[in-house]
Amino acid sequence: MTTPVGMFPKGAGLFGHLDLAGNVEELVDTYYGPYPGGRWIDDDLAASGPYPMTRGGSFTRFRDLGRCKRRHGYLDDPLYAIGFRIAEDMTD
Repeated sequence: MTTPVGMFPKGAGLFGHLDLAGNVEELVDTYYGPYPGGRWIDDDLAASGPYPMTRGGSFTRFRDLGRCKRRHGYLDDPLYAIGFRIAEDMTD
């Protein structure tokens, strides 16, 4: 199940950010494709055309999928644990 935000403070990143993996997958504003400089891989995800991505894994996935680097395609299912993160640019 999900946990309250901030429940694992020892997992904070360098900038104090928390909970980037493992609670719910986060919908991001990019579409699936290779990283800059990367090569295109023709897999079942790429074959379905451009689609929104999620990151971070969720409690419904196995541990190996609960990483920020891991990208998943959106699954249209009522039991899909998905959310989003609101962030603010603090450099201005």
